Amino acid sequence: TPGFTATVVITLALGVGVNAALFSVLDRIFFRAPVAVADPSSLRRVWVDHASIWGGRSLSTGVGYPTLLALREASDGQAGITMYTTDRMFRGRDQTPPGLQGARVTANFFSVLGVTPALGRFFLPDEDVMGRPVNVVVLSHDYWMRGFNGDPGVVGRRMDIGLLPF
Repeated sequence: TPGFTATVVITLALGVGVNAALFSVLDRIFFRAPVAVADPSSLRRVWVDHASIWGGRSLSTGVGYPTLLALREASDGQAGITMYTTDRMFRGRDQTPPGLQGARVTANFFSVLGVTPALGRFFLPDEDVMGRPVNVVVLSHDYWMRGFNGDPGVVGRRMDIGLLPF
């Protein structure tokens, strides 16, 4: 009957369409490197296998700084090893929304990715020493345009994130 046929065709079309859209999003998030990366095929993500106290296991990218240093030492300089963690941040001491999606990264993060800054500089190696924090921030191009109207004079200016000055 025409009604049944139309229902089946619409159901199949919606199923295929949703599947294709979902795959496209997941492919971009989990399987492809960011567009600006110099050599995307050389990037690898390390997942750590954690055993829980209840006998279960879980995979995560959560490695501590000592583990990062051990991985760097074990690679004998053959691989650029970097670490990042995403974080929700608030601009200003009042911590009012809208919050910013930020990331805490090691000093070599951008050099491993092979990207260059549009203005200013990225982090220096001596700004990546445990116990000696240096509050430096790198703005994304999008936030530079939204938060500072693309002002090139933003380099070197103070910006509060949460309770800390950067």
